[in-house]
Amino acid sequence: MTRHSDLIIGSKHLGNSIAHSLKIEFTNEPESVNKMQNEEIEYRSQGLSKLFDHTWTDSEKKEIESRVIKRVNEILNEPKNNDILIKISDEVLEQKIKQHLFQFLKALN
Repeated sequence: MTRHSDLIIGSKHLGNSIAHSLKIEFTNEPESVNKMQNEEIEYRSQGLSKLFDHTWTDSEKKEIESRVIKRVNEILNEPKNNDILIKISDEVLEQKIKQHLFQFLKALN
């Protein structure tokens, strides 16, 4: 695949991973946690494998960050994507996304 498609796909998978992490942390359906943990691990693995294939510039890292944030918000705010509903304030959501992103982007250096 091309570098740009790896950026797009890797960002999407990392967004899925972060959204699953947040659902695990804030869910009121504990019976779903095991399934979501397995899915989170798979998304993280796929995302990082795409992104580790390249050395990213600072502007590309900003694009990855932007795409990941957009994906997390899509998943958490779209009823059709939300089999597990969570309640989280926008401030806490932004903080949690940035914490996860920091870990991922640090790993890309």
